[in-house]
Amino acid sequence: MEKIFAWSPCSGWLCLASQVQAAVQINFFTHKGARLESVVVQRKGTVSTLAWHPSSVIVIVGWSEGLLTAISPEKNEEITVEEELKSNVKFLLFSDDGKCLWAVLEDGNCNLYSFTTNNSMEKIGQANVGDNPTAFCKRLNL
Repeated sequence: MEKIFAWSPCSGWLCLASQVQAAVQINFFTHKGARLESVVVQRKGTVSTLAWHPSSVIVIVGWSEGLLTAISPEKNEEITVEEELKSNVKFLLFSDDGKCLWAVLEDGNCNLYSFTTNNSMEKIGQANVGDNPTAFCKRLNL
């Protein structure tokens, strides 16, 4: 597995997903390089992508097993968004205002989620673009 990492656009957090033996660890670092020891998520599987919320300190992690999780390093919380996607999560992208998340799966299904202020997500739409999408660009006006 390659290392997948991204900076939060609204804070000094860095999220790093890396393989550790037979599992994947999701670690968080401050902008000064200090690792946050209290928030380490470890799970069997492979992280395929991740996306930070544009205005809240929450990262959404897409797993190759078809799982989405939301992690808040500030609150030390992990929330399962949807368990049965049945396909590798290839791309994740928030709308600019952070109210919606678009998830593109390897089987071509694209799911639109509404993101609420209490850190819960609800599926509000779906489309299919055909198997194995290879690129993704942004223009979400809702």
